[in-house]
Amino acid sequence: MSDLIGVYMDIENEARLVGRCRFITKRPHATSEFRYDPSWLNYQSSFALDPENLPLTDEPFYTRTDTSCLPGAIRDSAPDRWHTENCDFRQRG
Repeated sequence: MSDLIGVYMDIENEARLVGRCRFITKRPHATSEFRYDPSWLNYQSSFALDPENLPLTDEPFYTRTDTSCLPGAIRDSAPDRWHTENCDFRQRG
């Protein structure tokens, strides 16, 4: 399993790399570092995934909460418990 994920956005049927999120595990906590890709920063129609917490800049952003180490905008797009249980139910049925 990779500790680095690419964050892509479908724009006009083209997958554009927005940035990369790297997981950092330091016992007993985990955190992540998100950084926008230079190509996204230079893209004329780029925008911040989360203007308040991930403003459009080339600086890295570090995230750690009690519930998840993913930045909120990325965490919201990840499968949650309901999704996982629903997929498991469909596979069993």
